Amino acid sequence: MALLNGGRRALGLCLFVILQLSAPVDWAFSASLALAGLVSQLVMKKWVPLEAAKDTKTTIELLRRALPFALTGVSGQFRNADVPIVTMALGGTAAAAYGLGSRLASPFLLVFSSASSLILVRARSFTRRQVRMLLILLLTGTALLAISLVSASHLLVSPLSNVIPWLTQEETSIIALVASGYLFAGSAIVLGSLCVAFGLQLALVTINVTTTIASLTLVAILSHVTAAGLPPAIASSCCYGLQAFILTLLLFTRRKEGSV
Repeated sequence: MALLNGGRRALGLCLFVILQLSAPVDWAFSASLALAGLVSQLVMKKWVPLEAAKDTKTTIELLRRALPFALTGVSGQFRNADVPIVTMALGGTAAAAYGLGSRLASPFLLVFSSASSLILVRARSFTRRQVRMLLILLLTGTALLAISLVSASHLLVSPLSNVIPWLTQEETSIIALVASGYLFAGSAIVLGSLCVAFGLQLALVTINVTTTIASLTLVAILSHVTAAGLPPAIASSCCYGLQAFILTLLLFTRRKEGSV
């Protein structure tokens, strides 16, 4: 799956570079994504064996069990609406910086997604100590990486401004804040796998949906009230961090209770 995702993105980038030479940039971008997605689906259908398992459960029962996973996936994708919200409210360079920060963090999400798949398979065999150590290392490491990224953002202004003329200190801070928020989103993916492995799907859905609504609401309000890109970027990053922290706290609490 990781190879398919990485290959799809690499193919999409190559197609975009080729298509934008002879077509408008927006059409080239859309077409490259569509074509790369189609190729990845064909490759997956050809090379990834899918065996249908016999199941005596009814369709309604299967849908009921799948609902928490569907809501978790939808809430994660719906959270990407923060970029269009900022674009409609602010436009210009703030929206460009916001979108650039979210796209730069995408490769890191692939790493977190691959790790979550491995953890989901083996999580039930983890001891209480192993789970605690994983939670501490994951959240602490993500926090340190995010803080370092934001702290070093001012050092990136000078070299990046040579490539991006509109880039200022504020736009660089926005890019760093949005990217750091997505780092916490990646850790939340791993934490979500642990929640699923330990039967905490309903709590996971509640936390994800609540933080998604809070994040989008704050981004929309701050974009209109402040008319600046930095406050909504801070709010979005804090909501991602809060989501990861609450999931970590949930897993810590349940482990102590012996519920998982």
